[in-house]
Formats: sequence, structure tokens, C-alpha cells
Amino acid sequence: MANQNSKDVVDNLVSEEVDEPKEVVIHVKKPAKKARKPKVEVDDNEQEIKVVKPEKKKRAPSAYNLFVKEHISKFKDLAPKLRLSAVAKLYREEKEKKEKENK
Repeated sequence: MANQNSKDVVDNLVSEEVDEPKEVVIHVKKPAKKARKPKVEVDDNEQEIKVVKPEKKKRAPSAYNLFVKEHISKFKDLAPKLRLSAVAKLYREEKEKKEKENK
């Protein structure tokens, strides 16, 4: 009986006339950024060539990074994955406490 109902539904869908074509949206990934080429410096004597790498901007550590750095030593006896999950759980709890205090 279930097969007949689904067959009827499919037949109804196929027999319906389409007035306007449906719009299809396709998401395309952006191409990866090109790597920077290192600068090459040549001495006046042309005996020495130096490759100078572009300077990377160093971010300031986030609140989470600082928290992990401070509290990771408490969980040295755990496996690395468990250690990180324990610190993350502790961070979430402390963050919730601070949010409640601020309200």
C-alpha cells in the first residue's frame, strides 16, 4: 500500500506542468590565496644572494590561549586530548560564571 501511495505522489509530481523554471543556486569555493614570493637581495659585489622571507604578523594571544597556558599544568597526569578537554570545560564554566556576574 505504501508503494502505491508513493507511486501516486511521484506520478502527480511528474504530471504537473511547470510555469516558471526554478532558480538554482550554486556555491563555489573561493580559490586559495597565492603564497607570497620571498624577496631576493643581491649585494653590491654580487657574490652573496640573500633570500628575505616576508614578515608574518603575530597575533596577540586570546583570552582562551592565556587561560590554557595558565591551567594546563593542573592536568599533567591526563592524556593530551583529555587534558585539553578538561581545560576547555573549566574555561567554559569560568566564562559562564563571569557572564552571570556581569548580568
